[in-house]
Amino acid sequence: MMIGGKWSALFTTYKYWGKFEKLKILISLVTFTVTFLLLRPADPATPEQIVFWSNAARFFGVRNPEEFIGIALLIVCSLVTLIGYQIAVYLIKKIG
Repeated sequence: MMIGGKWSALFTTYKYWGKFEKLKILISLVTFTVTFLLLRPADPATPEQIVFWSNAARFFGVRNPEEFIGIALLIVCSLVTLIGYQIAVYLIKKIG
């Protein structure tokens, strides 16, 4: 059975990107991991870092600075991953 009309473009696009599905997942995982490793606080933290994170947590109404750091890392890493993923996919489309 031949699929035509509006569905043909959808299946053509899916077929093309189906080849790169593992690459897209790998790009996302690598971007998230690298961002997390670069942004996580050093251990042991310096007194200035402790004061900074405590003040930042207090500003947002969070009592536990470690909880705030975890939430901030999750949000920032997710945003960087989404933006980096879009850039990588654009570059792959442009090259390929």
